[in-house]
Amino acid sequence: MSSLIEQKQNRSIKAQRRASLSGLVGGAAVLVALGVFGTFIWQAGVLAPPAPQDVKTDDVVAKPDQITASTASISGRDKNDRPYTINAVTGEQDKTIETLVLMNTVTGAFERPSGAKLDIASKTGQYDHKSKALELSGDVVFTEGTRFKATMDKAAINTNDQSLVSKSPVKVDMQGAMIEAASLTVTDNGTRILFKGGVKAKFTTRNTTTGETP
Repeated sequence: MSSLIEQKQNRSIKAQRRASLSGLVGGAAVLVALGVFGTFIWQAGVLAPPAPQDVKTDDVVAKPDQITASTASISGRDKNDRPYTINAVTGEQDKTIETLVLMNTVTGAFERPSGAKLDIASKTGQYDHKSKALELSGDVVFTEGTRFKATMDKAAINTNDQSLVSKSPVKVDMQGAMIEAASLTVTDNGTRILFKGGVKAKFTTRNTTTGETP
């Protein structure tokens, strides 16, 4: 009788162990499934890690695409092998346009084939090494000895042939005459000067008589 009771108890204990083991296995399977599902969600971006934030700094770089110098000096020779120089208090060379130099407080000197000197000055300017073009703006002044003095707001010079073009109003003080015009062109190494647009001229003679031409 006792043997039958012990057998029943043993069978009951084994059944409980199998039930516990089955529960553990089931729980582990659920954990594995959750792990795989969580990995899928993470990879899908649902639970993706936050994107990195922009790092801000108080450091500010002034004109990062430009090279700034305390002074700028450009020299060369024109097609007639005559020297010229262009100077500025400050110069900036743009990295994106390597041939271009931006300048402030510009002065320069050119030599004509005749030997005459042409001096220039302006508030700002820019020079292109490739085209040899010089553009000036702001209180532009051209002086050729005692021959003439011209003032204007803007002017463009081709340093290769020393031609000059100004499409802004100009005033020219020449020997014995004061001329005003809407534009000015100087070619042939400075020997030809052409005024256009509303030209006014006042001439002075030894008797100090004056006259105007339309």
